[in-house]
Amino acid sequence: LNAITHQFQYVRAGHEIPILFDGQGSFKRLPKANGQALGVFKEIALDEQTVELSKGNMLLMCSDGITDALDRKNENFGFDGLVETVGQMIKPSASAVCGELIGAVNKHQAGSLQHDDITVVVVRAV
Repeated sequence: LNAITHQFQYVRAGHEIPILFDGQGSFKRLPKANGQALGVFKEIALDEQTVELSKGNMLLMCSDGITDALDRKNENFGFDGLVETVGQMIKPSASAVCGELIGAVNKHQAGSLQHDDITVVVVRAV
């Protein structure tokens, strides 16, 4: 992330595609970068992508442990649960968004076992 140009360069190594929220509640998935999971192959090719962040944008990167989190009915939190939860948080700090999202996933799981890691990174363009 270049703080001067507001350009964010990324590669995808098996993780979820980053999501860009516009500060008004709308979102888009960033262009899909091709890439294999780290540690699986001796050599991998990574496809670098660049996107420019505008003031007020919020960039969310997370592991599939968020979207794949299951409740007691074996239904996952899903992409819809993710964007619905985060899309409602237009103004909070990046750390508050992380906390609220993890809280929503925990509430969805309602005591069910967690089967995957949960990682969330949120960046706000100011």
